[in-house]
Amino acid sequence: NFDRISDPATLQSDDLVVAASAYLADARYEQALSFFEKAPETQPEVREGLKKCYRELYASRRQETSVDPAEAIDLLERLVALDPSDYTARLDLGALLYGIGEVDQLAYRQAYEHMDAAWRAGVRPRHDAEETIFGRLTATFADYMPLASGNTWTYALSSGETRTVSVGEPLGEGRFRVEVASGGRSKE
Repeated sequence: NFDRISDPATLQSDDLVVAASAYLADARYEQALSFFEKAPETQPEVREGLKKCYRELYASRRQETSVDPAEAIDLLERLVALDPSDYTARLDLGALLYGIGEVDQLAYRQAYEHMDAAWRAGVRPRHDAEETIFGRLTATFADYMPLASGNTWTYALSSGETRTVSVGEPLGEGRFRVEVASGGRSKE
């Protein structure tokens, strides 16, 4: 029974991992995290345990009616630092950073970078809100537009109005016919 161990600082490295793993197996993620955070991250089971704790704690926070964005962002940033290839976490992190972008403009750029990395890895927005956020960020920060005949994407302006950009046939010399439809009007 590890409930009597209240201070992870009193344990050796191996004992920290044993205690943390026991809490993790019992789905007591806060307690597991407090022990895993004291153990050396060089041990694979510590890194995996930390990732599991961050994922589960974030998932439980998302279920709460009032989520502290700073806490959720902190959990996801820690998870992404351990596993930059967790593109679902990066998509979630991008959406949360977008939400605080009005307060911190740098958050918009970071949101785009995380969501773009998720997109490039094949992880797509799961609902309209994420798709709208990614569209707005792409329209603002993308250094390129995928100009190839047949490509189409839609994004929303801050006014809520949507625009659809469609790439038509090539005109030569790297130029394409592009159509932008907005509010029922279209312009070439």
